[in-house]
Amino acid sequence: MEQTQQLLDAAWNMVVNNYLDVVAALVIFVVGRIFAGWARRLTRKALERGNVDATLVPFLAKLIYYAVLAVVVIAVLNRVGVATTSVVAIFGAAGLAVGLAMQGTLANFEVRDDGTIAPWLTFDRHLLVLRGLWEHQPSSRYPGTSVPTLLIAADTGDVAWTDSKHDAVDHAIASLPRGRAVWFSPAHHDVHAQQPDAVGDLLRRAATDPTFFTETP
Repeated sequence: MEQTQQLLDAAWNMVVNNYLDVVAALVIFVVGRIFAGWARRLTRKALERGNVDATLVPFLAKLIYYAVLAVVVIAVLNRVGVATTSVVAIFGAAGLAVGLAMQGTLANFEVRDDGTIAPWLTFDRHLLVLRGLWEHQPSSRYPGTSVPTLLIAADTGDVAWTDSKHDAVDHAIASLPRGRAVWFSPAHHDVHAQQPDAVGDLLRRAATDPTFFTETP
């Protein structure tokens, strides 16, 4: 309780002794926030006039808003005497992380011939992908596969599921001109992460041993 009172007294003394800086900081924050809102609205209008895809407009407008607000916060902290070097470094690291994340996100968009931006995976394309997955029959490709094929299968311990996988793998091996299946048990779909040494050795033998695809497993 005494420590809390001391902290409150210290904070109050700082306000009293530096009230002009505190008032200036409040003014900077209020004006800066108003400016950030104005920048967001201006950005939104400019993007809408530029026929930018509607899904991008609010995202980019908010991005501008928070970028301006971050600069305002740094200015406020600097005004009240807080060292902002570490804060700037944190914002810089956060900006880098956001930039890298946006790089992957923006790769999912295309620039149309008229200069507008739209997602690659539109609703119609999404339906085409789903239809392709539904109609795709990879087993029809097995007989025409000319390269040796290694199937790494995982036995999860679920008898019914594993039996179904065995049937599918046996059918694939029977249809492939040159194929071999190697089972890992117990294992899941990420068997390469569970047993990296064994999988690595298996791939090495498949690539270097001429008799790998002819020997009995």
